[in-house]
Amino acid sequence: MAVMNIKLFQVVITLLYFECLTEASKNEPEEIYAVLGENISFGCYFNRSESSFTLSWLLNEALILFHDPQSHKEENTIGSLTSVVTSNGTSVRLWIRRVQFKDAGSYACHKDFIRFGLPVSCVWELKVQDVPEIIMEENMFIEKTAVLAECCVEYSLELTDRNITWLISGDRNFPKKSSSPKTVLHRNSERVCSTLTFQSSRQYHKKYLQCYAENKLNLSSSSIITVKYPSQVDLLSEKYMTVQKNNLVNITCTGKGNPLPVIGLQRRIDRNKWANLSVEAKQLSSTETSSTKSFSVVQIPAKETIFRCTAFNNIGSSAVSEEMKITVKSLATVQMLTVSPIIVDNQNVVIECGVSGVPAPDVYLQKKLATGRWITLTEEPSSDKETSKWIFNISEEHTDGDSFRCIANNTLDDVVTSKFVVVQYRDSLIDLILKNLEVIVTSTVVTVSVVLTACFVRYCRARCLRQQNRAGTQGTDFRDNNGVNDDYEQPPRPPTRLRPGNCRPVPTPRTNAENQSVGVTLPEGGYSSATLPASGTVNINVGTYGVKYATVEKKHLQESPYY
Repeated sequence: MAVMNIKLFQVVITLLYFECLTEASKNEPEEIYAVLGENISFGCYFNRSESSFTLSWLLNEALILFHDPQSHKEENTIGSLTSVVTSNGTSVRLWIRRVQFKDAGSYACHKDFIRFGLPVSCVWELKVQDVPEIIMEENMFIEKTAVLAECCVEYSLELTDRNITWLISGDRNFPKKSSSPKTVLHRNSERVCSTLTFQSSRQYHKKYLQCYAENKLNLSSSSIITVKYPSQVDLLSEKYMTVQKNNLVNITCTGKGNPLPVIGLQRRIDRNKWANLSVEAKQLSSTETSSTKSFSVVQIPAKETIFRCTAFNNIGSSAVSEEMKITVKSLATVQMLTVSPIIVDNQNVVIECGVSGVPAPDVYLQKKLATGRWITLTEEPSSDKETSKWIFNISEEHTDGDSFRCIANNTLDDVVTSKFVVVQYRDSLIDLILKNLEVIVTSTVVTVSVVLTACFVRYCRARCLRQQNRAGTQGTDFRDNNGVNDDYEQPPRPPTRLRPGNCRPVPTPRTNAENQSVGVTLPEGGYSSATLPASGTVNINVGTYGVKYATVEKKHLQESPYY
């Protein structure tokens, strides 16, 4: 009987041993991470309830708290430690208030049964870490200046995961330089610091600089960055605009900067000279670092005016936008640049026209038909934008004397036309020149002959008069054909009977009452006449005295002496 009782006791002891299990299911240390200053707890769970037991809490194998549920009921507190028993002993837990670095280490909970049963234990490894701290002299920077920051984290000696990472609003790949962490050892902890350097930029304005201590806690700290940067301004309106005269023009600009810039409008008055404009501006939108305004311009002072936007915020120099060109619409004009006539050797004709107007006019070439009507040709012109010249190359067949002109229109007015030019082929032009030359030569010869004749007659008359005076025959006009030099003194001689071939009397022409005929009285008493034409020269036969020439202009007879 005694032997049977011993065997039964052994079986009971064995069953009790396997029923006492820890929270981790294995008797291995569980890592517990705690933040400095917070309240933490860890506990053990058992499969069997038992009222007769005691709890012993140990730190680094030293007793820090003893708990007898029969004397202290469910809780027992000493200092910052509290032991709690629940569910009739199946659950136990240790609370630590405001955990410190000195609280870190290896913890164990021993449960001892008063009546019977083997003791059971639970173990933990408590690791304590402080929140990272970012140290900066200031958090406001001018763009492109250096930012210097330091991040320090304090760990308990048991915590070995000490990686410090820098980020800006979650981005860890921003350009930076960071030094190797430096460690300072304290009694129950170590302080690790990492130094960071990077260049400030407007893209970092109002962003968070973050320092991460990477481990199971993943604690971080952040500091907001303020970056002051110069202003910039952009033109939101179209760069090129064509408007009617005196129309309202809205020019929209947006400016950015920190501090918020003042936006203005300028007009170019010379090649490198700009004038600030005091015009009405409407605020379209505004934020801490950006502003959008619309300027209303009524009077455009020239056919083509250039504007630009400006922005200034006392950081750096004033910013300017792209230029905006506003052109006032103007009527189309067209001018024929080709000189008429156009001399060509073949069917190819080149005609140039100068065209102006805003918007740019459409240009066409027209040809005049024999009926007097103008038709528009299909030739496509080429253009030179710098000189506003349009060039038409005509290759189709045309006849000598064809007329061409340019027309233009830019939708602001009716079609405008240029002067016309005439096409003339070189062969027909040569014929015309020869005919004109023949007429010119003939006219020149006749004119010279008449002039020489008049001069010669005047000379003869003068000499005959001198000879008459010397011979005592006053009142008779003579001409000397003997070649005697009458400028010398000669002895007086009796009157001489004048004969043909010597000094001949000059008959005087006369006309009838209606100016329809002309006649002359000959020295011997004869008379000769001829019908008077409307204009030109009339020839009268005067026998031995030669031919009389009389020039008629507007029915008035002008005498041309005969010889």
